[in-house]
Amino acid sequence: GVASNPASPPAVVERLAADENDLVHFGVAANATSPLVLFDEDAVNNSAWVLSGIAANPRTEPSLLEQFATDDNELVRMGVAWNEECPQSLLERLSRDGDADVRASVVENSKCPLPALQHLSNDINWEVVQEAFFNPNWQSVAQDIARMLTGEPIDDDRVYPILCTLGFLSPFAKGRDQYVAARSENRLERMAVATHPSVTRRVLELLVKDEDPVIRDHASRQLRNRS
Repeated sequence: GVASNPASPPAVVERLAADENDLVHFGVAANATSPLVLFDEDAVNNSAWVLSGIAANPRTEPSLLEQFATDDNELVRMGVAWNEECPQSLLERLSRDGDADVRASVVENSKCPLPALQHLSNDINWEVVQEAFFNPNWQSVAQDIARMLTGEPIDDDRVYPILCTLGFLSPFAKGRDQYVAARSENRLERMAVATHPSVTRRVLELLVKDEDPVIRDHASRQLRNRS
């Protein structure tokens, strides 16, 4: 938006700092060209949105990010996780945060380190796993593997199943029930189940009746290979 756009005229950003909308406050605070003096002391001390924006601001000092990373408010910790200049060691620490929204924010960061990505790809929360799948670093890993095996790039909707099959990810992490995953409304999740080597015969027999022909094909192939 205008508030977070570094190209916005300073006079416009200054006016937006007085806006009553929390999201606008966040955008101004996160804007790399915004001077912090736009907010009075009370606003900085009392608004989690302002603090989250400051935490997400790439100009914020690492020492202050360390402080924000331990804040009681998850919105402030999410701001740290979104910060593209956040130290990788801090991102790895936040990848084990008790709040799923904070962990998802870590994998939304394009500079999230691969060890943290791999850890979060096995998260108990499926939304965190999905965010990990869409992180460009994982996409890059999968594309490198595909080029090595076939000499060609692969479609995005095949990335997650390939990584699952090769053991990089586990869609059944921390006891996730395969049968529940196979009945998910999310096509990628059902695809991951159908292509994973540890899937049970009972689940494959369910997936051969899936509405998606590609998923049915994967499940049928797995059943044939086990005959």
